[in-house]
Amino acid sequence: MIEGLELIDIWKKLKKTEPGHTFHHHGGSSRLDRIYASKAFADNFRSICLQHLSISDHQSIQSSFTCNLNIPHLAKSTVGLWKMNVLILLEEGFQRTVIDFIEQCSSHPLRLSNVANWWESVLKPGIRRIAIAYCKQRAKRIRETKLFYQSCMQEMSQADTFDWVAFQELRNYSKSWEESTLKGFGVRSRCFEGEENEDATIFHVSRARENFRRCRIEKIIAPNGECLTTKEDVSREIVSHFTSIFKSQSSPDMLAGTGFLEGVKDCCKVYPNLTVPISSLEIKSALIQTKKNKSPVLTGPDSPESSLLRFWLSFPLRNMLQLYNRNKPAAVIERPSYLLEPLRQIKDLLRAGILAQGKPIIHRKTYRHWIQEVSGPGKIEILRPDLDWPSIWREIAALPANVKEMMFLFNQRLLPTRTRCHRFDSLADENCQLCHQFPETDEHLVIYCPLRNKVWSWLEGTVRRHGCKTPPENFIRGDIGPTRHRRTIFTLVAAYIYATWKERSRNRIPTEVEVENLWVSILPPPQK
Repeated sequence: MIEGLELIDIWKKLKKTEPGHTFHHHGGSSRLDRIYASKAFADNFRSICLQHLSISDHQSIQSSFTCNLNIPHLAKSTVGLWKMNVLILLEEGFQRTVIDFIEQCSSHPLRLSNVANWWESVLKPGIRRIAIAYCKQRAKRIRETKLFYQSCMQEMSQADTFDWVAFQELRNYSKSWEESTLKGFGVRSRCFEGEENEDATIFHVSRARENFRRCRIEKIIAPNGECLTTKEDVSREIVSHFTSIFKSQSSPDMLAGTGFLEGVKDCCKVYPNLTVPISSLEIKSALIQTKKNKSPVLTGPDSPESSLLRFWLSFPLRNMLQLYNRNKPAAVIERPSYLLEPLRQIKDLLRAGILAQGKPIIHRKTYRHWIQEVSGPGKIEILRPDLDWPSIWREIAALPANVKEMMFLFNQRLLPTRTRCHRFDSLADENCQLCHQFPETDEHLVIYCPLRNKVWSWLEGTVRRHGCKTPPENFIRGDIGPTRHRRTIFTLVAAYIYATWKERSRNRIPTEVEVENLWVSILPPPQK
């Protein structure tokens, strides 16, 4: 038909190398709109381009040509160009709205005798009206849902016990929801007031105003003057900007701190986006680079330093989002003290030969090394010399690995209770997250919290029935006293402490049945 009418595709004539696709979908792209002209005046066409449309997944083709027509009264058309977003036809809500509209139209007598006129003047404008209204309502729901996800993530980041895994899952789900929901839907531009042009930086986008109804992002310029054209370039520039901020910060007056920061600068690679957290392997790689001796390289999840890093790194990583949320960059800079402490401890243990490649970490040797040069109160063995520490360490060694580590951290007062976190960050609340009445010390967590009276009374009664006569402050540390049920009582106390701390992260108190089941599962067989 085109050849018979001697028509020419203007797009192919003026843009021979560009496809001119006006509609994109998951199966590919296509040209739905075309402009044809007679060969007689095809040379009068000077330009042709694609134009984005509001609330639509189509693009329109606009072209201009010159002519010598004499039009005395040029009237501007009041009807704007509009295309319906075809993806909304797949949504049940829009389908129901269209069906209701057609049924409503069919129930009234036709005022127009010509079906073609009714189609153009009644049905098509009605479909257009309800489609625009539906897209606006849909966009509003999308914004409200997006704000809901953002508020949920903000509440999770400000919670007393931050669950990083749940936060990541919620953020990934929110991102996938937004991509799938907005796929194929054009973003409506908004007008703005201000100067015609503004200088652009990486954090301030230049906006060029074409008219009072539409604005667009013209370009993004890096501090070095380079124009950023891809999403990867923008992400890389942002990462580089924050990296330079942290590199320029002065470290504390500690040689270990200077060495650690230098190791981080060289070992932590730059990711293409900001959603990837720094892994523990990268942190350990930075620690390895700072070692001045020739000790063997320690790698792997079961290496000796993992047990120390697991605790010290858990607290700052869980609370890093809160620091950003408070908008206090200085507080973030002060946090390397959490990393400087394990670095110093690990280097001391390496020089003492306690940590070595292929050897398991021994808590008792580690702690004995730490208290060799301590002359004042502060360590638990010096603070509580009345306890039977040799027996306590011997019983701890017989526990399963996870319970053993929990008892070790509890006896060293290293559990990140609210009181301990408050010493590191004065803005953190030190009161118990259950009773909200008293500071959450380790003793309050397992003994004195009024909401734990029931399970604590059960534990103390069971311990007393097995022959333990030491005070609660002693037997909760493992000092059982002279009794033939020492290991049984010690295992029960360890199960109670382990269950209490684990359930604390869920903001609940373990029941007697839960503690008893854990006690039975970790109770060693009787010695023959």
